[in-house]
Amino acid sequence: MRRKLLWAVGLILGVPLGLALLAVLIVLVGANTGPGRRLIENQAASLTSGTVHLAGLSGRFPDDLHLARIELHDTQGIWLAIDNLHLDWSPLALIGKRVSVQTLTASRIDVERTPVSTASTPATTEPAKPGPGPNFGVDLRHLAIDTLHVGPSLMNGAAPSGADLAITGRAKLATIAPLFAGISVETLPNSDIALAVTRKDAPGAIGLTALVDHPKLALHLSAEDPDRGLVTALGHLPALDPLSLKLDLDGPRTATALNLALSAGPQTARLTAAAHGTADLETMAGTLALRADAPAMSPVAGVSWQSLHLDLASRGPFSRPTVDGTAHIATLAAGGATIDAIDAKIDSQAAADALAGLVRLHATLAGVHLPGPQPELVAAHPIEIDALAHLDQPHKPVTLTVAHPLIGLAAQTDTAPSITGTAKLTLPDLAPLAAAGGV
Repeated sequence: MRRKLLWAVGLILGVPLGLALLAVLIVLVGANTGPGRRLIENQAASLTSGTVHLAGLSGRFPDDLHLARIELHDTQGIWLAIDNLHLDWSPLALIGKRVSVQTLTASRIDVERTPVSTASTPATTEPAKPGPGPNFGVDLRHLAIDTLHVGPSLMNGAAPSGADLAITGRAKLATIAPLFAGISVETLPNSDIALAVTRKDAPGAIGLTALVDHPKLALHLSAEDPDRGLVTALGHLPALDPLSLKLDLDGPRTATALNLALSAGPQTARLTAAAHGTADLETMAGTLALRADAPAMSPVAGVSWQSLHLDLASRGPFSRPTVDGTAHIATLAAGGATIDAIDAKIDSQAAADALAGLVRLHATLAGVHLPGPQPELVAAHPIEIDALAHLDQPHKPVTLTVAHPLIGLAAQTDTAPSITGTAKLTLPDLAPLAAAGGV
């Protein structure tokens, strides 16, 4: 009786399992035959409503795949195409929660434009909250794209025929879960990443290496972008051509050294910035010194200045730093208005302020000329601005006052987790304002 019972249980469990294994075997065998590959190519377009088109599937399914061409379509046609894709990976590694890719290469990728959105669902007012992601490790040993073509529409006029890039790299991450849950210094996974992007049709290169091996952290980013370069084109910042950037983070987590050097713009109007400091990423404290200078320039359309200078120093816990700094901007123009001079000073005036997490800002705006029929309405007297920020309090409140003979403003605002507050506007003399409005 017991033997019959065991036989029945084995039959009940074995038949479905056997059928499942047979189905997998049929799929594996079918996908490695000519008719099976053509079926996969045809079904890709059908199952994706025509958005994905495959052609020239070959190699060994599922671990060593070759595709002659992949096309991604939207309502306006092809927006991305990949030629001669090769994926050599280990599906069995997924059992151990690891994505293991030996080789991922393509001879050419064309990105002519951004895809056209076809979403019909109404947009939500609240952003999606980060949640726990899959706890999978990633090991991509060899990435190579012979030519990545970025279309002219994405280059914002910097390259009428687009840009051609060569990309090589590798990536190894212990887990990708923090990327979905909201990554922070504390949750950085052990990783070893290298990426090199080289311009093929013009000078220019971007390099990135990142090594996180607790307790050590090492990140090195460099960009050398000539006139009409890739970085400034994608960032809509043509005035910053040519651009040179070096950023280094190196050392143990308790004493990570930071160094930044930036040079942007032509020789006659070049913005320069430099920063250096040390951070203790365990206690979230450190020191930072930042200096930036720029001559007359227009970094973006509609915004310009005659000169800019910034000098800032910070030390102590990130939540309540001791800050000292000055800023000066001469002849700032934006939105049809001009300001002859802006002078600002930020500091934690006394040790008691620093301990309390207080940071004070005082700014003077001299010669404010407004757009409209009476541009000199407020220009005769400077506008004085004072702000006091409580950085160590949960809601990070900020007190703001604006003073001018024609206008006064007092505001109290909480900046976290969202911006809420109250404001009181005072108009001591309505006659000039009424005259400006034609009343």
